[in-house]
Amino acid sequence: KDQDKIVEKMVSQLNDYGKLTGTTEVSGPGVVITINDGDVENKNNTDYEKMKKIFHDNDMALVINELRKSGAEAISINNRRVIPSTAVFCNWAFLGFEDGTTEYAPFKVYAIGDPDTLEASLLGEGSYIKELMYRELQVSIEKKEKIVMPAAKTIGTTDYMKESTN
Repeated sequence: KDQDKIVEKMVSQLNDYGKLTGTTEVSGPGVVITINDGDVENKNNTDYEKMKKIFHDNDMALVINELRKSGAEAISINNRRVIPSTAVFCNWAFLGFEDGTTEYAPFKVYAIGDPDTLEASLLGEGSYIKELMYRELQVSIEKKEKIVMPAAKTIGTTDYMKESTN
């Protein structure tokens, strides 16, 4: 009997670790943020105005950080799960990731967490989402009762990180 309880507890812990690391598909309530570049009128906008209306990799990094700060328990971009090792970089008109894949606009950022809290935080004064709106990017937030988020396709490697024996 004790052995069955131990195995049951281990399976439960593995499931929890899978949810936290992104290796397990998860679902729950949350928000969907849709982000697209603003309208760029080439002849009427300066180069600065054009650049501020374009969604960049650093913008996505700041959106992800803001979601984490706002209580998001799981995040995905389009159909790509964001995990601790996720890196985002500019790849011309696309966003590139550390595994060589790319995503293109419009970007749908899914976040699982309390929808009311997430929305209030994202639309609060001084939020980065509000900054994107001030820059005239096309941004919308939709609360959802259920979001199904895929498991990460890859979880990365740890070539140098080893368990500490201290």
